[in-house]
Amino acid sequence: MTTDQNSTEILREEILVDARGEGEEMIIRAKQEAESFLTGAVAEAEQERRGRLDHARREAARRSELILATVSVETGRLRAARIEALLESVYEEVCRRLMAREGFE
Repeated sequence: MTTDQNSTEILREEILVDARGEGEEMIIRAKQEAESFLTGAVAEAEQERRGRLDHARREAARRSELILATVSVETGRLRAARIEALLESVYEEVCRRLMAREGFE
């Protein structure tokens, strides 16, 4: 090899070494950025999960309150219907006795 060839070869090797170093640095930075991105994504997903869970709990509580309110109203309605049926039967019995003149002696 001549001196020009040696210096060209040395220059080529130095360029390759620099390129490898820069490539490794790029890989390290890319891994760090990916890790940072992943950490942020995990935190964002956790925040979203908490938000949805909180919303679901509030919705469940709201529905539970509606159901409990409906139960109370339905219980009152059934009780009123039963009382109405009993009063109707008393009314019919009184009307029957009046028409038959029972108890007018």
